[in-house]
Amino acid sequence: MSKVKLQDNLGRVVNINADATKGAVVGINLYAADGKTLIDPAVFGGDAGGSSVPWDRLTGVPRNLDAFSKISGMGYPVLVAPGQWRMRTFQAGGGLSISNGNGRDGDTTFRLQEVLDTLDGQALVKTTIDQYGRVVATATASTDDLAEGSANLYFTAARADARIAAQKGAANGVAPLDAASKIPTQYLPALAITSTYVVNSQAAQLALVVEEGDVAVRTDQSRTYIQNGGTSGTMADWTLLQTPPDLVQSVNGQTGTVSLDAADVDATRSVVGLQGDVTVTDIADALGLGTAATHDAADFVAVASLATLPNAVDDAAAATAGVAVGAMYRNGSVLCVRIS
Repeated sequence: MSKVKLQDNLGRVVNINADATKGAVVGINLYAADGKTLIDPAVFGGDAGGSSVPWDRLTGVPRNLDAFSKISGMGYPVLVAPGQWRMRTFQAGGGLSISNGNGRDGDTTFRLQEVLDTLDGQALVKTTIDQYGRVVATATASTDDLAEGSANLYFTAARADARIAAQKGAANGVAPLDAASKIPTQYLPALAITSTYVVNSQAAQLALVVEEGDVAVRTDQSRTYIQNGGTSGTMADWTLLQTPPDLVQSVNGQTGTVSLDAADVDATRSVVGLQGDVTVTDIADALGLGTAATHDAADFVAVASLATLPNAVDDAAAATAGVAVGAMYRNGSVLCVRIS
């Protein structure tokens, strides 16, 4: 360490590094060991003992430094012009939110502002993104806002018509309609129309040229058959149509057209209930008088008009009158026998 005597009347010296450049000037290019420029203590009105000088007594203070010492307020100092300082604070804007913008209560922090939902209820929404990748706006979108791709084609009337036209009459497609809004027969499956044939024998039935569903009426059997689709050429190709059975199958053992007489139903003929004309012989037999030839008309009338016979309109009245079953009574001038 070397000492350099200052040129003043006080005999003061300045310590310099032994490695200092020779010929260096104090306060200009003479540096201490820490690399700082050595300043003449007289400049500050003090001495090597470390005396201080009030700020307002300093001379030659740079203009900007003097102006800086005079600014006030909270925030960040900004040099706006030579010798002019201003206090600034960070303000929110441009999609940024600012916390502690003047730095008074801590470090200033920045974050992106939230984009409020427009709540328009649309399922399709388009967004606007700024150069920083932020969503800055939303709006209702439509298909006009979507670019059409090679596969996701837009629906148009022309495209729909072309698609339908390509499907008309095609396999697994759609059947077209004619001018009357009917399906043309060429687009319908083969139709089977049922025909009815009347035949009188099995041979005639089997000789018929028929299709499934055709009907054969057999007059010799009073039966009806329907063709079931079989092709064996036998009666197996035909199915007998079921009909409900007749309520009366036979009468007293007789079938077909039945004509009955009293004998057919094992009944005894009597004057009452006889069908057809009643002859003198019938009456004589009913009265036990023998044949009409053995009595003259007077005997017959005398017997038939006996005044003592009860007069009743029917068997029930005769029973009330005391006529026994099998006994005679008269209904006016008609002789009757009570049978019930």
